[in-house]
Amino acid sequence: MNPLFAVREILQKQGMASASQIAAELKLSVGLVENMLAYWQRRGVVELLVRELSKHAALEELLVHPVGRSVLPEGDEEVRHHLSEHMEIKQTLSALDRLRPGAEQERSLVGELQGEVEHHVAAPDGLTDAGGIPYISGKDFQPACLAIARRIEPAP
Repeated sequence: MNPLFAVREILQKQGMASASQIAAELKLSVGLVENMLAYWQRRGVVELLVRELSKHAALEELLVHPVGRSVLPEGDEEVRHHLSEHMEIKQTLSALDRLRPGAEQERSLVGELQGEVEHHVAAPDGLTDAGGIPYISGKDFQPACLAIARRIEPAP
């Protein structure tokens, strides 16, 4: 068995184990095991990014975008733009998710993802929320909130 997967298997079986305990069990150097543990830690962060950003995008598309289409002056255009940004992010997330353990592309793809997310939430005029959708204010605010609430609450 590949030592990288052997380390993972020990962690899965024992839950917690020190690098020296794993090294002794697998007859590997402590330094090598520490590197493998660092890899699995990074991989865990990548998997967390993939899962949470995917959930965020799905919820935004289900709850926020339909409301944006109906209450923003140029709602269809705004939502199409944000969906195209979501598609770029999803493609990078998918590439990260498909990587084999130890793939050299991981760091560059994480950097690419960071840039895409920063671009998505950036506001050239400072007038957008964290999702990049323009703030809904004035007379449109309450109807927008109610529309989102109706999408969340189960029907009676």
